[in-house]
Amino acid sequence: MESVNRTTFSWVIASVCVACSAHQHEEGLSVSVYAAGVEAADRAWTGDSGETIRIVRGYISLSDLEIVKCEQSVARWRWPSLISEAQAHTTSSPTKIGAPAVWNVLSDTQLAMGTLTPPPARYCSVKGHFGPADSDARSLPNDAVVVGKTFNLELTIASGTSKRNLTLEGSQRISFEVPVVIDVSETTPHASVILSEQASNWFRGVDFNGPKEKCAEAFAANLGANARIAAR
Repeated sequence: MESVNRTTFSWVIASVCVACSAHQHEEGLSVSVYAAGVEAADRAWTGDSGETIRIVRGYISLSDLEIVKCEQSVARWRWPSLISEAQAHTTSSPTKIGAPAVWNVLSDTQLAMGTLTPPPARYCSVKGHFGPADSDARSLPNDAVVVGKTFNLELTIASGTSKRNLTLEGSQRISFEVPVVIDVSETTPHASVILSEQASNWFRGVDFNGPKEKCAEAFAANLGANARIAAR
């Protein structure tokens, strides 16, 4: 099985319509946020030890997402990190979605995350957290228990003639912030931003022969480190 080198699943932030002054919001300004799953052809990888890894079922929870103005982004950018404490809903704002949502990484249908209404400005990063889903998170699945979980993945691990199933779960709060320039103004009233996960890197450094808890910790670190942003 060949390793998939360019696997992504994407957060699509689209349709920015601006009709306001620098100090006043007007109806029509919006930034819609979506999540899209891993392509059907890109759901298997070759691990560090040559094993074939396939996702049978997978859910990941986004806790919050925010676009950050340039002057704020320069001052506060930091490397992605794992934060142990759990946190449910955070405060939403015109530039931040604070309600958690769970998406099926194998779904072919985009998940609508919510809508931002940012003021005109230049934004220089997108930041957020993957975090534990609560009981009223958007799009809770029926085929897996994900409340209190940041991720729940059902995998098959094949090596030679042997094959086994593995469930990876974690409740870490995982931060990310990715630099990108997004201009929201009367002269650039429409924009889109795509937040992607470089999923081909998810299992790098994961020792599937070790304890399951260590595998989950390594996956969690990769999840935060492999956020990608593209602006259009």
